[in-house]
Amino acid sequence: YSIEITPTKNYILEGATEVFMVYLLKNGVQQSDTFTFSLDANTVPSANYDYTVISGNSFSIKNKAMYLGDVLEVTATSGVNSKTFSYLLKGGCDMPRGAANRAWIRGCPNGETQHE
Repeated sequence: YSIEITPTKNYILEGATEVFMVYLLKNGVQQSDTFTFSLDANTVPSANYDYTVISGNSFSIKNKAMYLGDVLEVTATSGVNSKTFSYLLKGGCDMPRGAANRAWIRGCPNGETQHE
């Protein structure tokens, strides 16, 4: 057995809500089993996120404010099978600082456009 989750990313951007779907697979075939979900917030302040169990196969996390000091850990359990997923509450932009303010202009090194 294996436990699969979608999406597979391990972060949520500030202001975003991610819905995660969890399934139990047996030999690569999705099973109809459902899960119980438990949250371990570690040292992440509760004011920084909203956590909601939607169904036996899904939960959501809303990143209300960035927190990089620790991760949220959600454990999905179905019978004897369990897996823990960790999520970082990132800032509102997934680009390196300042990258959104830079432009890349292709052309000749001296700035002049070549004409053929």
